[in-house]
Amino acid sequence: MIRFSAFGIPVTIQPWFFLGLFMIFGISGGRRAGLFAAVFVGVLTLIHELGHALTARRFGATTAIQLNLLVGWASYSAEKPLKRSQQILISVAGPFSQLAFGLGGLALVHSLYSDSIVSIDPVNHIVYATSRSAFLGGDLWRGLGWAGVVISLLNLLPLWPLDGGHVVMQVVRRFRSERQALRFMAIFSLCVVGIIAVVGALTDHATIGQDAQFRAQSTSLFDPSLTRAVWSQFQAFPYFVLTSSLLLLIFSGFSCIQTLQSLRQREVAVPAGTFDLQRLRPADPAAVVAELTAWTTGTPPLMPPGWEVSPWLKAHFALGVGVETRVREALADIAMPGPWTLPDPTRPELAALIPYIPRPLDVRDKQHAFSLARVLGNFGDPSAFLELCTGLYQQFGDPEIFYVAATHLARRGFDDDAVSWLRRAMVEIPNPDRAGADMAFTTLRPRTDFQQLISSLRSPV
Repeated sequence: MIRFSAFGIPVTIQPWFFLGLFMIFGISGGRRAGLFAAVFVGVLTLIHELGHALTARRFGATTAIQLNLLVGWASYSAEKPLKRSQQILISVAGPFSQLAFGLGGLALVHSLYSDSIVSIDPVNHIVYATSRSAFLGGDLWRGLGWAGVVISLLNLLPLWPLDGGHVVMQVVRRFRSERQALRFMAIFSLCVVGIIAVVGALTDHATIGQDAQFRAQSTSLFDPSLTRAVWSQFQAFPYFVLTSSLLLLIFSGFSCIQTLQSLRQREVAVPAGTFDLQRLRPADPAAVVAELTAWTTGTPPLMPPGWEVSPWLKAHFALGVGVETRVREALADIAMPGPWTLPDPTRPELAALIPYIPRPLDVRDKQHAFSLARVLGNFGDPSAFLELCTGLYQQFGDPEIFYVAATHLARRGFDDDAVSWLRRAMVEIPNPDRAGADMAFTTLRPRTDFQQLISSLRSPV
């Protein structure tokens, strides 16, 4: 595993990424041409993910990049949910960055090698005789054309889980729920890649002249016009789509089938009273029972020796009699040390107390502050909730708060942000079994990025 920073963004390269580059080296014919293709794919993949990451950072998100077997992804987590337009810009920034650098590289190669000595059949676009420099330029040209133009255009296709598919997904989500949008994208993508695969299998490439068009793309380096030379890369794109239809079917089709299978799973609601107590400090069972009973009955509890009524319960009683000053006074202590039990963050009565929480809040106790975060995660404004989570991490340095943020974002339907915060949590607390089994992430399981996250954590290094 290799770790470094690019423009202030953490980058992790898994060993499997180099295996993927070796596969590209072999598929591209090996030798110098294969080496160029593998190197360009590796560099432009990183540039692609930097495009995603830098754009997300421009919108105030914290970002990180990971490269794995034939894939890469940029994770990001923001202090408030990103707008749909911002998420679309993040999605398209990757392939457009890759395309821009690819076209820049093609222009440079054209300026260096376009005047090499060659002899070309203008009809069949075959090079019969050429200089040594022309062979070198041709290898560079083909590698850049494939890695910089073809792959970036493939990523812009409106198919799940490609970047173009994520753009369409955001548009569909404007009119449908997350699960409905996912189902639509999976079925639509399966139909499209199925049609492409059938057409690719039935097409006689030599008969329709696409082989000649491919050769024209390869030899266009020697066209004196840079515009015509670059345009030939785009003209050859349909040829690459048809000849790569099987790989496209496997990559996109398999992901869509997984998504549809996961969507068939019954969504499990989180019942009231269900929350993680494993990380909270032990409390006297009598104090817990007394506190919970008081919330149910509305009667002040008789606490055991050494224990007090929680500030939450004090505020609840004060609000019940309409004394708002006492409500604010009680809530000023919710993140302070004290011998009181933590509230059940799913109780609906807590929602009425949130507007009375003072800001800024004096935070001195981590467990009580984490309890506050759970309450805000259930009932508060998402922006205020994520702002608190970010502040708690900066103050206490406990990455568990990332997991808390991810679970509550998922339960409230902010699935994109939930995956981003979960990825950030798993970087510091790599526990795929916990994330895979947590019922809070039921709606995330059909997502490709969630599946890739769990898979990458379980992959041997």
